[in-house]
Amino acid sequence: MSEPKKFIVTVRPGVSPHQIDDWPKDCERSCEGSLHVKPGTYELTEGELKHIRKHHKALNRCLQVTEVKPKEKPKAKAKAKAASKAKATPKKPEPEES
Repeated sequence: MSEPKKFIVTVRPGVSPHQIDDWPKDCERSCEGSLHVKPGTYELTEGELKHIRKHHKALNRCLQVTEVKPKEKPKAKAKAKAASKAKATPKKPEPEES
């Protein structure tokens, strides 16, 4: 199974704490049990964020959301090409001081 999409969610200051424990059974979770949300920063899965947006609209209005981009693994061919290019490029001779 692939890794679920993740989001960095910032809850604005001044928001009263929320407890979310009505997760659907098929929701991919970032933690077990209920989620206690108060001002601060959290990493949530796509399923958790969709649930909050649908069922906790007052809280949703107080969120700033940024998607976490997965780091791409460099391809083996690109690594080999870069290594061979570095070996093939001769160093320029440094000028001699007189």
